[in-house]
Amino acid sequence: MTGAAVGAASARADVPEDTSASEPLLTGIARLKAEQTRLRAERNRVQKELKNAEKRRARLRKRARQLSDGDLVAVLQMRETATTASSSAASAASGSGSATSPAVAASPADQAS
Repeated sequence: MTGAAVGAASARADVPEDTSASEPLLTGIARLKAEQTRLRAERNRVQKELKNAEKRRARLRKRARQLSDGDLVAVLQMRETATTASSSAASAASGSGSATSPAVAASPADQAS
């Protein structure tokens, strides 16, 4: 055989005759491409969220720089009032869990007996 004939014969030997053997390989490639596309979309979404969060933070910082001392004191007082109101409401809600609460008194099991 000549050199070209040997090269052509070895090239044909590398190509599989049975295409069913390459099916798992093709499905694996398709799965990886789909995953790559999904990951790129997720990366773009995360980048967009990060960019929006950074812009939001910059806007808030700019507004905060414009607040006067009186404004800051008023904000701190509002926060303190809100925390004391929420903590007193939470303690009142936890303290009202007695046996005579309306939810227990109105249960059908109590009415039947």
